[in-house]
Amino acid sequence: MFFEVFMQLADTFQYLNPKLVLVNGAQYGQDINDINNPTASFWTADIPQKLADSNLTAQQVQVVWFKEGEQNPSDTTFPSYPISFKDKCKNVMQIIKNKFPTERSKN
Repeated sequence: MFFEVFMQLADTFQYLNPKLVLVNGAQYGQDINDINNPTASFWTADIPQKLADSNLTAQQVQVVWFKEGEQNPSDTTFPSYPISFKDKCKNVMQIIKNKFPTERSKN
């Protein structure tokens, strides 16, 4: 929902680069546990299809907006839950890095 609003706002930006393509990779009902595996359908089917629908490849992805949560966590005690969630997010960041191997300028 948030990204849809962002996309609508971006369409109003006067100086937006015309080559910029925004792709909403969000999948309703997918939480951190669903995407925390690089072989999950989110990574092997859903995201590649959304990129293909926009005529893009994984190598063209330059920025990822990551906003994730966990549905019905089994342990919400402090500090175990924040630590566990942080570790899951770190793992997903590594998956993102591996899935979108864009060569970045070092300048």
